[in-house]
Amino acid sequence: MVRSLSSSPNSGVSVLLDANQAPSIQSPSVSPDGKTVAAQALISGQWNVILFDTGRNQYTVLGEGISPCYSPDGGRILFIRTASGVNQIFSMNAKDGTDLVQVTTGQFANYHPSYSPDGRWIVFASNRSSDSQSPLNNGTYNLFACRTDGSEFTALTDGTASNLNPEWAKNGRIYFSSDQAGSNDIWSLEPEGALKTN
Repeated sequence: MVRSLSSSPNSGVSVLLDANQAPSIQSPSVSPDGKTVAAQALISGQWNVILFDTGRNQYTVLGEGISPCYSPDGGRILFIRTASGVNQIFSMNAKDGTDLVQVTTGQFANYHPSYSPDGRWIVFASNRSSDSQSPLNNGTYNLFACRTDGSEFTALTDGTASNLNPEWAKNGRIYFSSDQAGSNDIWSLEPEGALKTN
């Protein structure tokens, strides 16, 4: 994990964490105040969510999981953890990993959660179908949104394309990768109705 020393192109970087401290560091999410970074790291053969303090240059293991994402107010972290053999979305207190809440349940695999700008909704990729009760088994993932308590599921995409890695931007649009044009490209959509944040 590195931090750029300047916003200019090709600027120098400082190393925050290296593989000797926390192997295979991935998926960083910076807290709104910039003081901590949540990430996933492979520790003793298990993926864990870690919390790195940028001021003290040390990290804390919050628990098993991948793909951490800070809430807009910095109070919660979304992440993925396997429950009964299926990847589910959980949230926890961003300071110490307590107050664990399971957001999704069932037989559907879920990935890449991201908060809406107002913190009321979550967007994520899932192999569920908007009109099916069983998982899609052909590697197809669509985007869904739900409340932070797991209620009010809404399908945002449908079909045979695989839509992954959603990020709910401050401008209200959701950016994601999709192979619907034959190759993996970046797409965006603007949620409607209750999901509209602007």
